[in-house]
Amino acid sequence: GKYEARGELLMKRNSISTRTLQMEGGQTVEYFATSSNEDDIKTALRHSVMLETMLNVADVSHAMQSWELFCFWNRKLYEELYSAFKAGRSDNDPSSGWYQNELNFFRGYIIPLSEKMKKSGVFGDRGEEWMKNATRIRDRWKKEGKRVSKEMINAVRKDFE
Repeated sequence: GKYEARGELLMKRNSISTRTLQMEGGQTVEYFATSSNEDDIKTALRHSVMLETMLNVADVSHAMQSWELFCFWNRKLYEELYSAFKAGRSDNDPSSGWYQNELNFFRGYIIPLSEKMKKSGVFGDRGEEWMKNATRIRDRWKKEGKRVSKEMINAVRKDFE
């Protein structure tokens, strides 16, 4: 769902200060407003959405900075997931489809998130820089990701022997 207001928005009051906005597609956003003034409510919603977006970016910022940083944290994630698999805490072997899963993650999450940061204007030129970096990393992953994945998977497996 989009965070922009479109058509009729359904709002309900949960309590004096917590409100829920139902977006297109059924997604809901909770935000806090202490006023019933429409402008204050819109400002509170914008702040809540921007804060949520910033937290999402902080979680995956390695994919919007540099190739080296992306590869470093990509391996750390793989090691964590592979360790859980080997210890029986997960049924999913992360090596299955790692290359394609990363491409899907860029297409479905990283690129749209970086575009949202650019569009928001909150970070000035940094938003555009993050978007360009994410696109460069994704493009490089398309070219080198199969090899990088294979090398990483083999090295991590060797570490677990």
